[in-house]
Amino acid sequence: MDALTLFGEEQDVDRKAISKQFVEETDIIQELSDTENIDIKENSQALFFLVPYMEKIQSISNFVKQLGQEDWGEELNEDTHLSSLSVELYKRGGLKLNKAYYDCLLQFVERWFNGEQTPTEWQLNHWSELINILEDAFLKQFSANLTKLVSNNLGHCNPSFFKINKDFIDVKWIVQDRNREIQLFIENLLKGELETEKLKFFVSLLDAEKPNFDDSFGKVVSEDISRHFNEGKDSVKEDLEKLAYHLNVDIETISTEEN
Repeated sequence: MDALTLFGEEQDVDRKAISKQFVEETDIIQELSDTENIDIKENSQALFFLVPYMEKIQSISNFVKQLGQEDWGEELNEDTHLSSLSVELYKRGGLKLNKAYYDCLLQFVERWFNGEQTPTEWQLNHWSELINILEDAFLKQFSANLTKLVSNNLGHCNPSFFKINKDFIDVKWIVQDRNREIQLFIENLLKGELETEKLKFFVSLLDAEKPNFDDSFGKVVSEDISRHFNEGKDSVKEDLEKLAYHLNVDIETISTEEN
């Protein structure tokens, strides 16, 4: 049996058990450690199950590092086993990725932000690892660009996007640097028919970093908060309560004022 095609095309097989048996009955681990030529993309699934048995993973990591922008572009769009292999190598302390992966990851995030890309469930569950796998310099650059993307598009940030990327966004800088703009966004948001997704984003933003708004701002929007609170559904009321808290508005007064 060829270790790098040991699963064949069958779907309903116990890959973990097959890998364990193969490791016990062959010299595949030593062969992988010493190999100078391997098709990482083609064999990423088998390698994912074999790497946990390897003490030396540098050779496999080196092959992954050699992948180019086209390879990573396809991988992130199709979500194949290459990502799971790379995350496994990263968790073992043997892999950090550079510019080719960084460029593709940033493009992926920009498409996601603009509603042109939807991450898979696996990508969402391993998102922090898919970012942390970047070399330190590129991780810092990625965070800066992600922060800029959100900061320049405050009125268009989906709350779910913000939630999963929050740890890589400099929220403190956004809240401090865009202080006045955030106040204007909130004021305009409350004037008309309430857009609940935008409200949820701004509440999440202020939950993550306490704002330093003018003392008078709460008074400016308190009437609109009251109106929406008394007319809104329970899910909206929860976000309005949080917003009122951040703006130092007495929510009890608001919730009973018009009753």
